[in-house]
Amino acid sequence: MKKTFVMVAVVASGAMCASASAGLISHNGSLPTTTTNWSTNIDVPQFDDMGGTRVLKSISVFLGGTVSGTAKGESLDNAPTVVDLFLKADISLSLGGSQLAIVIPVADASFNATAHDGTVDFGGSSGATFSNLNATDSVKELLTLGGDDLSPWIGGGNVTLVGAATGTSSGSGAGNLILSFATDASLSWMVSYDYNIVPAPGAAALFGLAGVVGIRRRR
Repeated sequence: MKKTFVMVAVVASGAMCASASAGLISHNGSLPTTTTNWSTNIDVPQFDDMGGTRVLKSISVFLGGTVSGTAKGESLDNAPTVVDLFLKADISLSLGGSQLAIVIPVADASFNATAHDGTVDFGGSSGATFSNLNATDSVKELLTLGGDDLSPWIGGGNVTLVGAATGTSSGSGAGNLILSFATDASLSWMVSYDYNIVPAPGAAALFGLAGVVGIRRRR
């Protein structure tokens, strides 16, 4: 009877190692459409480092904003002019007084105004009213380890962000111009934690050279 031992080496691929050592956790939410100006606290779960077994690398902060409402204009000039109206809001996310992200959606409209027709009614030949205007804007900001202080985001509780919307609507085109705006805004957000997993002692070998296995054959 002859016994033969075949030595087999198992090596994990680099892709497998990367997949096993990284992770992503995301949280998201929204604030409903509300008349500006407003600010609201948003509680986001902090990143749990699981006793040091996970290391936070970076944080992605997504902010989306929508402005909607009505814009009115009336030219008081004694000559024809083109009036431009801009329904606009500054929508932001902040942490501890520092701005993380801002979007500025703008819905615009314009009209040809004659010399003032004698009545301030946002209509006729020298005025106009635009209802149901809306626009959206979005941005994604990246906070990185080393470039930003990520410590407020780490723990077992919540980090409190402040979502805010300020109406900044405006108009132009006439030297004598009456404006009226009804401005609403909404906000959506997402916070994503990108992290690495710290392998337990000896676990690194499982993602490199898995080991040598002896296989016994009998003849």
